[in-house]
Amino acid sequence: MRHLKTLLAALTATAAVSFAATASAAPLDQAQLYFASDTGAAGLVDVYVDGQLVFDDIFSGSPTMFAQTLTSGEHTIVITPADAALGQRDLLSDTINVASGMTYTLNLAQDNGSSASGDLYVSLDAGAPTGE
Repeated sequence: MRHLKTLLAALTATAAVSFAATASAAPLDQAQLYFASDTGAAGLVDVYVDGQLVFDDIFSGSPTMFAQTLTSGEHTIVITPADAALGQRDLLSDTINVASGMTYTLNLAQDNGSSASGDLYVSLDAGAPTGE
């Protein structure tokens, strides 16, 4: 009985490690996308990809803990205030191009140097957010 409990515990631990390793890798024909907002000026935001809400109520300074899976290729992203529907008060719209098997972080930031208004922009960086 004691050996059976040890065997069950070992199998459970192996399955958990295997599941975690599989969940963190992007499928070969898809990409993983995280989101991070580095501007408090935007407030809480929602992120849409190709018209579908993929991240909601994101705080500035708090990158998403979990990635969304996208097919490889070009996608339209729209960032809105969290209290506004898509198309009502969009903060910005842009296109991104992701490659299969890759992990990216979409970063929302504010350009404080080039204009008086401090325009918002996005950058697409390879890899998960810092600290992930």
